[in-house]
Amino acid sequence: WTKGRLSEQFFGVNGHIYPELKSDRFDPVVDVPVKEVQRFNNIRAVVDENLCSKHSLPVLWDRLGYAVHVSTLRLKGASDYEIFKAASQGKWSVIISKDKRLESEEHDLTAIAVRHFANPRISADRLPIVVQLDIPNGGEDQIRPLIQKHAPDIHHAALSQRTPFIRLSMERGCEDGRDILRERYSQGSYCPSSASVLAYA
Repeated sequence: WTKGRLSEQFFGVNGHIYPELKSDRFDPVVDVPVKEVQRFNNIRAVVDENLCSKHSLPVLWDRLGYAVHVSTLRLKGASDYEIFKAASQGKWSVIISKDKRLESEEHDLTAIAVRHFANPRISADRLPIVVQLDIPNGGEDQIRPLIQKHAPDIHHAALSQRTPFIRLSMERGCEDGRDILRERYSQGSYCPSSASVLAYA
């Protein structure tokens, strides 16, 4: 609750009270047929610092479940490793980010996820999936339609635990992280744990 009005989070998850707020007739994404709209409530998402909470949190609450920005977890300015560690310990399902770097397994969020995923001593179901939003700088208006359209893909990736990350873009849709790693591996550009992930796949 906020003084004098209801919060966006309240509106996002209480469609049974205010059905018009979650009605498919009011869905602004015209490229998603009404019959294909799916909503889930069992995914817990952390939004990275490089994404605006105003554009990401309401749609995550609406389509996937509970969501917070890293600043809410007192992780503003934290390293990628600290964010991944906190998400793992907090049993968060996914980390939403627009960081696509895969060079350093010590400093790059997705590469850190790949390294942990490849570690046989760590159970994959204890790790968050990284969801990369492949959007340009200033492309915040793409966040909502991407998550709306690909909520089932995020949900499936988080529950199946078969890949350390997925990438969403307006041009290519949803890409499995293993396919991206396989392509980079064939080109000789990959993080050290890629081979282990591909072997697991």
